Amino acid sequence: MDATLRDTVAPVLVPCYDLATGAPFMFSRADAVESDSFDFRLTDVCAATCAAAGAAAAVRSVDGRTAIAAASGAVAAMGNPASAAITHVLHNKQEFPLAVSMDDILVLSIGTGASSSAASCGNGWSTPMPTRSPSRDELARVTAQGVADMVDEAVAMAFGHASDSNYVRLQASNALNSPHTQTAGAAAGAMLSQRNVESVLFRGRRLSDRTNAEKVDALAAELVKEQERRMGSPLPNVVIKQVASPRLSSATTASSVTATVRTASTMPSPASWDSRQ
Repeated sequence: MDATLRDTVAPVLVPCYDLATGAPFMFSRADAVESDSFDFRLTDVCAATCAAAGAAAAVRSVDGRTAIAAASGAVAAMGNPASAAITHVLHNKQEFPLAVSMDDILVLSIGTGASSSAASCGNGWSTPMPTRSPSRDELARVTAQGVADMVDEAVAMAFGHASDSNYVRLQASNALNSPHTQTAGAAAGAMLSQRNVESVLFRGRRLSDRTNAEKVDALAAELVKEQERRMGSPLPNVVIKQVASPRLSSATTASSVTATVRTASTMPSPASWDSRQ
């Protein structure tokens, strides 16, 4: 498959972690349109964002100038890329000209699930009971979950009063590790039936009165309202950045300049035109 980020028909933002630089890396359609050095094959993008921590994926741009050693964003500090997506929208005025503040954004953030299960003790307390030292992968997973939770808290605070309607975070609990949720459909149904966990300003996290399914339905209703509003608006909310036409080579440019000069030299001057009158 030779399709690249530039071939996508809508704005795309995919996170991964570059082990070579020790920093997150974002695959972006907007950047791919601007330069071949940031245009990657979609198969490589998928491999990069899904790569395990112990098996980095070597990925190069289509022109070979940009090379990264990619690990999965979920494993390496990018388990919740919601803040990166929001920043991309608010600062990408060419594609999102009407996105001015958090009130103009709807976010559905889907987590990767809790990283470990807890053992229930006889006295009613639920306390982790490790039987051995955690592996490097387990430590990375716990760290990523902590970062994801902090991002969730920060995004909820950024939305402020609009967080209840404009921002939904879905994070499955450890209960989904049971044998009854082996299939993807069963796991999704179990996750949607759980009560949603919300981040409240200065009050930490709390269980919502609504389930994840009810929160998603409410967000879908907001999307329907937004779609109806856009249908009656003369201005587009999203302007897809177009791929620029191929640049002319230096030889073609020189030929064009020469032709222009020759054409200009054959034109009569105003003085000679007046003498003919």
